[in-house]
Amino acid sequence: MFWDETPAFPMSSWQKLRFSGRLDLDLLRESLAAAALRHPLMTARVALVRGKPYWELRDKEPEIVPFENAGDEKILPMPDIRNASGLKVYYRAYEEEGRERTDLCFAVHHSVSDGVGILGFMEEIFLNYAARKGSAIPPEAYPEISADSMAERQAPQQTWRRYFKLLTYGIKSTRNMLLHDAKPFLPIKKIDYDTPNTRPVLYDAFTLSRQETRAYIAEAKKRGWSLNDLLMRDFFVSCGDFERKFVPKLNRWIRVAMPIDMRTRETPPLFAANVVSMVFLDRRPSQITGGEEFGEGIHRETQWIKKTDQGYTLLVNLRSKRNTFGGLKIVLHGRRCWSTTVLSNLGIIFGKTPLPRTEDGRLIVGDTVLDSFCGMPPVRAKTFTGWGVWTYAGRLGLAMRYDERYLSDEQSAFAFGACRDHVTATIGGAGAARQ
Repeated sequence: MFWDETPAFPMSSWQKLRFSGRLDLDLLRESLAAAALRHPLMTARVALVRGKPYWELRDKEPEIVPFENAGDEKILPMPDIRNASGLKVYYRAYEEEGRERTDLCFAVHHSVSDGVGILGFMEEIFLNYAARKGSAIPPEAYPEISADSMAERQAPQQTWRRYFKLLTYGIKSTRNMLLHDAKPFLPIKKIDYDTPNTRPVLYDAFTLSRQETRAYIAEAKKRGWSLNDLLMRDFFVSCGDFERKFVPKLNRWIRVAMPIDMRTRETPPLFAANVVSMVFLDRRPSQITGGEEFGEGIHRETQWIKKTDQGYTLLVNLRSKRNTFGGLKIVLHGRRCWSTTVLSNLGIIFGKTPLPRTEDGRLIVGDTVLDSFCGMPPVRAKTFTGWGVWTYAGRLGLAMRYDERYLSDEQSAFAFGACRDHVTATIGGAGAARQ
């Protein structure tokens, strides 16, 4: 993820949290600093030593940068991990319809942490804040972080069983990754990779109601699928719609990248870090039908991915490339399209926190209430959209992050609307609420 970084395509995820009430900025700073002590990569930067990147851990407190206008969110700068820490936190306090509100935004470089780690870091900030507001927080609310976190955050344990699976099943994944001509949504425009993206935070989002969420989960269970299987079916169909509307003469592979959390039950609690791999699902537009048979094919493939531990395949491939001449830098900077789009599901967020909740399941943080969450992965070169999925307070949410240098207003609106409409059509809904 460090070598994937360019000024034009910052490799930082984006999370936005909206609160009812006013978060005290001074207490928030103290709470953030306390959480960062337990998660050292949040204040680290990367130093190059003889051309190789190494973590440079620092005892510097993270900053919170206030911003005033909602529109400023689009232009807030992403972390520059070569010169500063890989975490930026933004704060906006305002009034809406006579009520106090607070927006809290996190930009985290993906080499620092994946979504699971970021959510754990956020939860500790909230626990610290609630304690400073007088809430009784039990000591066990803060998990004892493994002393060997720096080593254990690396690639999962390399057992002979995993190597056997890789040799037996990984050839297919490696072959597809190398030989399938993964297709960008649209022809590539010439971009200066050294020129910073002036609007790195462009996205649209929608959420289902609690009733719609239950209905969507029930649809997946009725078919014997996971929630991700059903989401992937609807998402692929929306990608096929986009292909037919805007690129009717091409029939190359549409590739959806799906992050895989490599933590297991045996993994001890770690500080916030990147412990994620990636798998890829490839389909030609002509194969995307949206019917039961198409969805069943996705379900069989995801079951095969789990059974054969395919998340490990990418890690081994990247490790082997790192050890070749030129290493990952040359491989990644070839500007190849590794995936058409990304679909990343964070799962149920803040599901096990001891913090109290409102009757409808929203988190109470001190004297504020977390009304909504929105999170999206980074978008790399030639990957035109990055979709984040989460479930908060019993409501399923999806967000599309995109790049205006590639997608016009019409195209981004169509890509977003197609996915939203297919998800709601699955449960016979009239349309989900837009965030």
